[in-house]
Amino acid sequence: MVESEKTKHTCLHLEISGADPIFVKGTWYHSRFDISVTDGSFTWTCNATEEEVAERAAMGPAWTKLEWRWKCKPSDDSKKITVRILDFLMEANIRLSEEVVNKTRSFEKMKSEAERCLAQEGETESSKGQRRFSESS
Repeated sequence: MVESEKTKHTCLHLEISGADPIFVKGTWYHSRFDISVTDGSFTWTCNATEEEVAERAAMGPAWTKLEWRWKCKPSDDSKKITVRILDFLMEANIRLSEEVVNKTRSFEKMKSEAERCLAQEGETESSKGQRRFSESS
C-alpha cells in the first residue's frame, strides 16, 4: 500500500476561556504520526518517529500507571505550519459542504420517490374500492 493511502488526518479546534482558539492537526501514518499546533501567532510541532511509537507501544497497555507525553517543539516556520492547518480546514470544509449538498439532493429525490409511490398506492386502493362498490351495487 502507498504511504498516502495509509495517511489519515484529523483536526481539533480548542477553545480555552480567556485565550485565543487553538487548532491542532494530526497526521496519522501506519506506524508514526505528526502533530501541528497553532494559536494563530505561534506554532508547535511533534513528529513521532516509528521508533518512538514502537517504544511507547512496548511499555504496555494504556491502563497502567505509566505516563508518556509527546513533546511539541516550537516550529521554525510558524507561517508555513499555520497555512497548512488552514488549507486543511478549508479543503475539509469544501468536502463536507459538497457531501451535505449531495446527501440533501439524494434525500429530496428519495422523498419525492416515496411520495410518488404513496400517491400511486392511494390511487390503486381507491380504484379497488370503486370496483368493489360497483360490483356490489
